Amino acid sequence: MLTEQDRTELIRLLQAGEAIPSHWRGKLFPGGSQSVEIGKEYRLEYAGKMKREQPLAETPAAPWQLVRRFAEDRPHADGWRNLLVWGDNLSDAITKAGVADKPVFPVCVEQELESWLLADETKIALYLSTDAHAYSVKRTSKPDREPNPKSVMMNHFKSARGWRYDDRIHAIKILGAGATDLKKMRRSPSFARFEAKLLTPV
Repeated sequence: MLTEQDRTELIRLLQAGEAIPSHWRGKLFPGGSQSVEIGKEYRLEYAGKMKREQPLAETPAAPWQLVRRFAEDRPHADGWRNLLVWGDNLSDAITKAGVADKPVFPVCVEQELESWLLADETKIALYLSTDAHAYSVKRTSKPDREPNPKSVMMNHFKSARGWRYDDRIHAIKILGAGATDLKKMRRSPSFARFEAKLLTPV
């Protein structure tokens, strides 16, 4: 608890624009969060704070999986293949796809991946439905304009099954639920551009 003398001194320091000495930390934040000075920077410390490397280390791995092959009926003479794969290890994915000695062009999804998933509501419904309960998913006519598609997907999972949606686990399973309806997927302009690029000979 600050004394009257402490308050007077603190006000003086603030009005003078002077730095607050380190011994004030214990007075201002007794037993709570405090900042740790590192050179001229400060780092917020609090109970239970993870180390910088922890979130990545504790995130489950997404192993390489083949989602779809494109234009298999029109193979390229040089052996070029257009594959949509899923995984968090690019080097491993390239090797397992058998294209380590070929040109590889990584693709960055412009919107959140859930925008593409929302384009085909049938797949979401199929994955979340059970024999006892059919889950209905409302059509999203313009998925790329959905401000928070991941949140929409999380709500579907919670409402249908009481599950917590994890894109690294569930996205690939939704894509694999039932046949892919490319007409529906093209409701997402970003997916339509992606598909067009895949089907364009290099």
